[in-house]
Amino acid sequence: MCPVIFVVLCEKMRETVIVLAITVFTGCAWGQTSAPVVIKGLHGTRSSASHQGKGDSVHTVITNASQEFAESQNSDGSWGTNSNRQLPTAFCLISLLRQGESRESEKCGNSIANAHAWLMTSQPKTDPERVATAIALSDYITVHYRWHDLDEKAEVPAGQIQKIRDCVHAISPQCGEMWRDLLNLSRLPKEIGRGLDGNTIRATLGKYLDGEPDGSPSTLADYLLLHLTSSARFHRGGQKWSDWNRHFAPMLVRAQDADGLMPCKPPEDRIAATGLSVMSLTIYYIFSPNFSARAWPVTSKVEGEDIKIEIK
Repeated sequence: MCPVIFVVLCEKMRETVIVLAITVFTGCAWGQTSAPVVIKGLHGTRSSASHQGKGDSVHTVITNASQEFAESQNSDGSWGTNSNRQLPTAFCLISLLRQGESRESEKCGNSIANAHAWLMTSQPKTDPERVATAIALSDYITVHYRWHDLDEKAEVPAGQIQKIRDCVHAISPQCGEMWRDLLNLSRLPKEIGRGLDGNTIRATLGKYLDGEPDGSPSTLADYLLLHLTSSARFHRGGQKWSDWNRHFAPMLVRAQDADGLMPCKPPEDRIAATGLSVMSLTIYYIFSPNFSARAWPVTSKVEGEDIKIEIK
């Protein structure tokens, strides 16, 4: 009989607390069985995609995308072609970092270090590029300098902070609403001084709690809307999340092409769209709140069906 793990998540002092009660170890030893582990009320998983069982289709999507990223990265550390490199590189880096990977990772370390170096010397030309670059560089700081530093006291190289500040300050008043919302819901270093509060975050989340995106995503804007909707409803929890979860994750599983990328028009946006899709799917991971704006309000109770993950 397989072990059963009951997972309870709550927010306390802005830090995710996990309470695990492991029961029923009959006829198998932990780490020595291929039987599935039943996780009750799953909010996320601590392990990265590479440690998940092959039977979990969501993590298979993430793994396939990451494999394609590893194989298609340019020699200079970027992704994409010609003038369309900023968004693909930013979203690829974000997607790797939000899987729990870092510059020290055996498989992804070089990709992450090289992508970060490329972004640091890049010159984003559009508001979406500035938003994505600021988030990617902020996620890099979160992973490598401030993972357990809720008060953000750890020192960060000044050049990295300044690059993010330059991106944020260059965003124009005409920046698209969804791109601005993506930035508002993301964790940036406190040195940027955005002045966000809980009311602003609630209002931003509230935009994406009602209504349904039309059909499967086909443009980068569609994938961005899918990500914002998924984040808002996961945060709200309850029936809103349960209903949405049954819709959006299987949709992305079905949509992924054989090469690991998502379909998108125009085709040069496929890499960025895939990065956004991975961002949407990694909200299941237990450390996903580390990448959310510090002013996010307390998460309400999440209810959902049991999820089985094969542990090998």
